[in-house]
Amino acid sequence: MFRIISRTPEQKADLEWTWERCDEDFFAAGACHILAGTFLEMHPAAGHHALMLQPAEGFRGGHVVATDGTTVFDCRGWSPLAVFLHRYTEGCRAIYPGWNCTLVKVAAPLSWAFARETNCRHASQFFRDPIPRAQAFIRGFPPPAPSGPE
Repeated sequence: MFRIISRTPEQKADLEWTWERCDEDFFAAGACHILAGTFLEMHPAAGHHALMLQPAEGFRGGHVVATDGTTVFDCRGWSPLAVFLHRYTEGCRAIYPGWNCTLVKVAAPLSWAFARETNCRHASQFFRDPIPRAQAFIRGFPPPAPSGPE
């Protein structure tokens, strides 16, 4: 089942509560950029980049994924890009009627610049270091198919 994770401002401010959520919820809301950036670091030759679903003005529901333009890797594992975008959009619209987004290529989702621009936490601002958690989560899925000649 596809679901959109939403948190209250109090939950967002509680670093320990945020950390204690299950991996899927942690990487669905609040640490998606950490997962995408870690994925890119673990698989630099796979031909993927980070893609942010940036909600239209006045809406919530942003998300960052790793994609090669055909498939997506995020907190739910692998999905075809078109299927992911349809399900994500429909999930957001069920909560926020009229929800829409712009797809924005992200150069460095683990950077301070990205954290500042998007009001996301930098990896150093979590209750514990999220990078090893993201690495372990990613290792639980098949690696991406090789990109180009080997």
